[in-house]
Amino acid sequence: MFNIDKALIHTDEAIGTGRNSRKGVCDNQTEGYKMNAAHLDYRTEETLGHRFYRVNNDINGNPRYVISWLAFETEGKDLEDSYQKAKKLANSIGFKVYRGKDFGGGFVCQSYNLESTAERIIKTRGE
Repeated sequence: MFNIDKALIHTDEAIGTGRNSRKGVCDNQTEGYKMNAAHLDYRTEETLGHRFYRVNNDINGNPRYVISWLAFETEGKDLEDSYQKAKKLANSIGFKVYRGKDFGGGFVCQSYNLESTAERIIKTRGE
């Protein structure tokens, strides 16, 4: 079962805004893994409202990026419903649930052109 409170806490810590986190560093006791924010064009990032973070490449060496589920701006009757709608929207444009410990509540994608990926999110959530 998906725990929305845990996902929000982990998301905040991964992006450096959680109560126990240093700016830009996830306080995971086992790894101490630093999340590297990916850079987007200023206007695209401002419109998107969330940042992409670089994670390890997939098995074939393709670059992967993770973003919070909140970037998909879906509304539901409660948080669980909003998350499920965001998941459905994310899956429709090629994202998958990120299962790493260092970023809870995020979706991951492969991308060689992050600007295009961000614009797809913006276009899709506007429909």
